[in-house]
Amino acid sequence: MVKRISILLLMIMIITSILSWIHLSVVTIRHQRTGELIWSFRPKNGVFSIQWMHSVELEQWRETFQITDDGNIKLIESRFRAWGAGVPEHEGKIFYRDQEWFVMKEFENRTFEQLTISVSCYANHRIIDHSKTYKMCDWVEDNTSVVIQNEEQSVLAYFYHLIFKEVSIWKK
Repeated sequence: MVKRISILLLMIMIITSILSWIHLSVVTIRHQRTGELIWSFRPKNGVFSIQWMHSVELEQWRETFQITDDGNIKLIESRFRAWGAGVPEHEGKIFYRDQEWFVMKEFENRTFEQLTISVSCYANHRIIDHSKTYKMCDWVEDNTSVVIQNEEQSVLAYFYHLIFKEVSIWKK
C-alpha cells in the first residue's frame, strides 16, 4: 500500500513538473499598479472584443482585437451605435452600416503590445471571448486600471488560475 502511494505521489510530481514547463500563449488582464493577475484566457482563433458604453454618446462601442503571430494585439474592427463628435472619420479603410452598428475595419498602425483600460462600472466594460461575456467590474473595483496583453503562461498556472479564479467569480 505504501509503495502504491509513493508511486502515485511520484507520478503527480512528474506530471506537475511537466505541466509547469509547457507554456501556452494566453491573454492576461493584470492590475496596472500591482501587476496582480486578474484573469487569463485563450481566445478562440486569437480573437476577442472589449465592449462598453461610450461616455459622451451613451451608446455601445465594441472593439475587436486579434493576437498577431508576434504576440501583439491588433485592432481589427470597431463597432459603435452612434456617430458623432470624437469618432474618427477615416480611421478604417472599410466603413459600413450593419443593422444598428456603424463598422470600421482594416486599420493602419493599430497594433499594440498591450492595452490599458480604466474599468468603469457605469460604462460596463466587458471582455467578449467568442460567445462568453465577462463583466470586468466583477473582477476589479470601479475606476481600476488594468493592462491587457498576450503572455506565455505555464499550463499548470493557466489551469490553476482557470479553476480557482472561476470559482471565486461564481461566489460573487
